[in-house]
Amino acid sequence: MLNFTFQDTIGICLACLIFPAVLVFPGYVLGWLTNLFDFRARQVIGRYTIAILASVAVTPILFFLLALFVSFRAVELFVLSLFILYGLIAVVELRRSSMEWATGVAIHYQRAAFFIIVIWVSLSIVLLVDLQWGNRLYNNYVSLDFATRATVINAISRTGVPPVNPSYFSGEPTFITSLYYFWYILCSVIDRLGGDFVDARMSLIAGDIWCGLALMASIAFYIKLRNHATGESVWKMTLVGISLLAVSGLDFIPALGNMLENRFSYGFMWPPGDIEHWNEQITAWIGSIFWVPHHVVALIACITGFMILQYYRRRSVNSSIPAIVIAGLAFASAAGLSIWVTITFALFLGVWLAILLIQQTDREMIRLIILAGIVALLAASPFLIGIIQGGTGASGLPITVAVRRYLPVAPFVAGLPSILMNLFYMMVLPINYWMELGFFFVIGVIWLQQYRRKDIPESSFLIPEVVLLCVVFLVCSFVRSVIAANDLGWRGWLFGQFILLIWAVDLYEKFPFFLKFRGFQQPKADAQKPKISNLLAFLWLMGILTSVVDLTLLRLWPILIDLNVTGFPNALSSDTQLGLRTFDARLAYEFVDNRLPINIVIQQNPISKVYRIDRPSGLYGNRQFAVSFNAPYNVPIPILKTKVDQISGIFQLEHENSWDQIDRLCRNHFIDVLVVSDQDPVWTRLPVLDQQRTALYENSYYAVFACGNFANAQ
Repeated sequence: MLNFTFQDTIGICLACLIFPAVLVFPGYVLGWLTNLFDFRARQVIGRYTIAILASVAVTPILFFLLALFVSFRAVELFVLSLFILYGLIAVVELRRSSMEWATGVAIHYQRAAFFIIVIWVSLSIVLLVDLQWGNRLYNNYVSLDFATRATVINAISRTGVPPVNPSYFSGEPTFITSLYYFWYILCSVIDRLGGDFVDARMSLIAGDIWCGLALMASIAFYIKLRNHATGESVWKMTLVGISLLAVSGLDFIPALGNMLENRFSYGFMWPPGDIEHWNEQITAWIGSIFWVPHHVVALIACITGFMILQYYRRRSVNSSIPAIVIAGLAFASAAGLSIWVTITFALFLGVWLAILLIQQTDREMIRLIILAGIVALLAASPFLIGIIQGGTGASGLPITVAVRRYLPVAPFVAGLPSILMNLFYMMVLPINYWMELGFFFVIGVIWLQQYRRKDIPESSFLIPEVVLLCVVFLVCSFVRSVIAANDLGWRGWLFGQFILLIWAVDLYEKFPFFLKFRGFQQPKADAQKPKISNLLAFLWLMGILTSVVDLTLLRLWPILIDLNVTGFPNALSSDTQLGLRTFDARLAYEFVDNRLPINIVIQQNPISKVYRIDRPSGLYGNRQFAVSFNAPYNVPIPILKTKVDQISGIFQLEHENSWDQIDRLCRNHFIDVLVVSDQDPVWTRLPVLDQQRTALYENSYYAVFACGNFANAQ
């Protein structure tokens, strides 16, 4: 039998090789045809950097519109056409033989960049694949979110856009329109192009990898445009900037403290697996890429649109029409990638536009912002209308005014009136941000001091950066999402993190904060500021340690459960057989995937003993479910709960001696196949039931049975 780790690795590598079809070739063709950022005058590396950014800007919205108004098959044909055009352009360019990879650049910088990319791809695969040891299989802790996202990607692959809800079926399809799912469309294209070798989960992991590469490209090109850097200078600043993606805040100190205290006091570790949840998080870059790549890609789309506006601000509107359209499409793509990120950026554009209107000194930029905004609204209107119409009955705004919480003190202020509670949270905001940002908190303070003293080189980017950081601070500090996960406060900070990273690159020459390594010349520190350099170096190291601890826990947490290190209760397993049970679950769902029709409706117990999101069914169950908590979008909560209660009754039958009642419930809910686990009460009746109807597949922890009308058809 093929090892699942090897199988995943091959599939992910193949998906990564296919991903340029959606994140490189479209942008390359677009850049060449429109000469975006003077594309044709760029060197090869510069062109491919622009190609990635242009693809992020336009492919999400274009694929959505094409799939919505034509078909998903049309998207595949469009991708094929773009690949052919890319090939023709490449042939023309090769014949000219005038392109260069780079000029005047030391080879060690290119080698360092290549080394970083190889490390990133390899590390991502190691951290995200299923690890198999014998007959034990371990997901990573990120699989909690993967279960939802892979479910939606598979639904798009099977049913198109908008996707049929994979987690709710009442005889008629329910479409998902209230979710920002553009990133899943791109992953679905890879899923379909990869055939039997790539599934939704593998395409999602490959998407994480390419999200990281796109973020690196955005840092590189932003630094080049902003600082007018060329040659070795741009390479050096870019590598410094990319290396800062590994730096987080000081989270590992309180998170590890909480885990150990809870383990010794209560027998289990909290927060479980992810050190971000000790507080209202500002997620580390690598954590954001792995957990929520769609939010990061929305950031990249917005930054790309912003760079277009800056690059064409001194050109006439007529000559900038293609660029304006691309910028507008970038903002429209961002809306479908992440509503919360886009709301934050839209507020920034509104404030920036108001400042420009008051100053009346940059009429060209005013026109560019307005025209790009109009394009964005027109392009995104079908998606936005779907969002509005796809509500599940909730009333009121999805946001509320409230000061950002500092969870360590939350128990002490819980009984206070709302006004006093918010005043207290406001008082501890500096401590809150100091712990969450760490290194970058000090960077922001020093940079603003340097900027006030005019020690930062002038650039048209500086004032918008300050405005953007102020908007992020105000929005994410005093407004929050009404749902439990404060996505506005967590994801809106991505812009602040990006700006602070760029500012850290500005300060590196004066305050070097990490040791030199081979190929790099260490900059000279400001002789009068050694303490600042030492402080930054210490916080830089703490930020690296936070990322290392976070990634280690994300990878090893399921294994630590089976070793009884984390203790019980926990959110993954009720015992120390998680690896064995996950292995058998994947075997069961692969049987369904390989041996049963694509159009059947399957059902596992919708009420898990340990968590509402059932990871195995979300990760491996590539079929329609009658009901589950994996991705029940657009379904009103009362209707969802009623159906869950009814269907879960199948799995609670501890004394059933025949299939009559089970088949009746299956027919009532259009279920064709049941996936039963050893943790379901009905499992104890399988010896009796199996005598009447043989399982389609069975192992130590899982069994697959036909039921209802499908059983009669067998």
